[in-house]
Amino acid sequence: MTGFYKDISFLVVSCDKYKDMWEPYFILFNRFWQKPKYDVFLMTNFLKPIFRNVNVIDIGEDLSWSDNLLKAVRIINSKYVFILLDDFFIVDKVRDNDVNQVFTWAVKNDIDYLHLYRYPRPKKLFYKNIGMIPPNTIYRVSTVSSLFKKEVLINLLKEGETAWDFEIKGSLRSNKYNGFFSVDEDLIPVVNGVIRGKWNRKIIRYFDKNNINYCISRPIFSVREQFLYELYIVRSIVFSLLPYNLQLELRNLFRS
Repeated sequence: MTGFYKDISFLVVSCDKYKDMWEPYFILFNRFWQKPKYDVFLMTNFLKPIFRNVNVIDIGEDLSWSDNLLKAVRIINSKYVFILLDDFFIVDKVRDNDVNQVFTWAVKNDIDYLHLYRYPRPKKLFYKNIGMIPPNTIYRVSTVSSLFKKEVLINLLKEGETAWDFEIKGSLRSNKYNGFFSVDEDLIPVVNGVIRGKWNRKIIRYFDKNNINYCISRPIFSVREQFLYELYIVRSIVFSLLPYNLQLELRNLFRS
């Protein structure tokens, strides 16, 4: 890798029990991100699948989401790590030029974090469609399409935590960092294909329409489950529009 490309590695976070995700994931990745100029890694436990232009990091025993990610990140040598999740499938063309531009800006400005998804939305734009995520923002840290400075990611991760813990508690821990940014417009179109171990009916329709093979033994959301999930998404969007203090009060209320 030359130029700033060597400063960024892609890491697809996964584990062996989600091995049925890998084939459809990389079919779509290669279809819609045709010329990635970055090193791409797939995190597994013990399996070593072969995919075009993909390096496998087999971290061993499955401990916790954060333990596993810590092991993988420490093996990667680049300054930045771009986190991708194995069940968030790319379903349309990636805006390669825009992604490269914001990545270049991130590296040149030595920022700590850049979220390539418009939630939480930035408060004030600095460069193109990039703006800062201020401290004390709900979900300031995300596991989806997020570029982390490697040392910051290692400091934010705590052993034994789930991905959900990381987004909630890691967001609080991130308050000591100022260089957190997000885009105001999504650059990587993804669909969350598996929720609570079941296929999202939306991704199944997409797979069928586009002749993508997938594991038929994995259960699929019922119509009722799909409706409740879509309702949750709408609620989350509305929730994100509320003032921070009210978001915090409501979140604590529902967790109590």
